[in-house]
Amino acid sequence: MTSDEQEVEAAVRRYYETNDKLLSGQGGSNMEELWLHDDRVTMALPTGDLLEGWDQVQVVWQTAATIGAKGRGGLTVVSVKVRVCGSMAYAASIIAAPPIFGGETLTATTVLEKHDGRWKVVHQHTDRSPKMLAALEKFTP
Repeated sequence: MTSDEQEVEAAVRRYYETNDKLLSGQGGSNMEELWLHDDRVTMALPTGDLLEGWDQVQVVWQTAATIGAKGRGGLTVVSVKVRVCGSMAYAASIIAAPPIFGGETLTATTVLEKHDGRWKVVHQHTDRSPKMLAALEKFTP
C-alpha cells in the first residue's frame, strides 16, 4: 500500500470514527476538518436525499450532533478498499450501522481530493436504508 493509500484509508476511518462519536453524543468537532468546504461537495444520504455544497452538507453533521446520545453509537467499519488517482481518491467501504439506527450492513463510497497535502472528503454516498430512515424519524422532529 502506498503512503497516499494509507493516508486516504486513515482519513476514511477518521470520517466514520467521527460519525460514530457524533451519534454517541461525544461530539465530532473534527468532521469539519475532514471535508472540503466548497460548493462542489456532495453527499447522498441513506435516507435517499442528495445534498450539494458545504452549506447543505454541514447541516447533516450539525443535526447528527443534536440527536447524538450515549447508547446511540456503534457504527463499525467492516472493510475499506482504497484507490488513488493523482490528487483524487475513492474508498469503497462496508459499514455496519448501530443497532439503534437499523443495524444494517451498508456499502458506502467516499471520494477525496488532496488539498494542501491533506485528503479532504468531497463526496460521500451511503446505500439507501429504509430501516435507518425509520430509526432516524424517531429522533428528529
